[in-house]
This record gives sequence, structure tokens and C-alpha cells, in this order.
Amino acid sequence: MAVRVTDVARSRDFYQKRFELPVLSHSASSCFLGLGPEGFLALFRGQRAELDHCCIAVEHFRADAAVEELRRQGLNRNRPAGTDRVYFRDPDELVVQISAAGLMP
Repeated sequence: MAVRVTDVARSRDFYQKRFELPVLSHSASSCFLGLGPEGFLALFRGQRAELDHCCIAVEHFRADAAVEELRRQGLNRNRPAGTDRVYFRDPDELVVQISAAGLMP
């Protein structure tokens, strides 16, 4: 997954804090964060943030615990009724979805 962000370092710090993603490479204009054994999140500097939403699958995900942790971190979050999907916004107001690993649309 690749997204354009207005401040690469700020977005890197945001995703690392929430998901403890390792930095694979980093420059002033881009950053690659590891997502599991084969995936990565690419952050590219852009004039504006662009993405509909991204979904990050979490091992041993529990929606109630995720909602509580995001609340504790001061983030607005949304869990649609009857689902185990949780949504919140990153520093550029992009929508991030978290859900259980292996969950398919």
C-alpha cells in the first residue's frame, strides 16, 4: 500500500507508534515501513494527502480493545454497528481501518 502524506516523518512516527512497524528505508521524501513478512506501507511526500482509506490487519485483533486504546490515545474512532472494523484518522485526515488478520471484504 502506498499513500501520499504532507510530512513523511510525522506520518512515520504516527504509524510506528500505533503499530510498531519497522523502518525498512527512509529519506526526506519517502519512508517504507514493514507490514508482516511480505508487505510494506510506503509513505511518499506530496502536496496533499491522498487515499480513500487503508486497512491494516492486526493479529489477535479485538475491536473493543482497539476502540478503547484509540480513545486512550485521544483519537476519534468509529466502529460501525455490528462489525469488527474500527476506523480513525491519521495526521493528514486519511481514514485508517483496522481489523482482524485474514478478514476479507
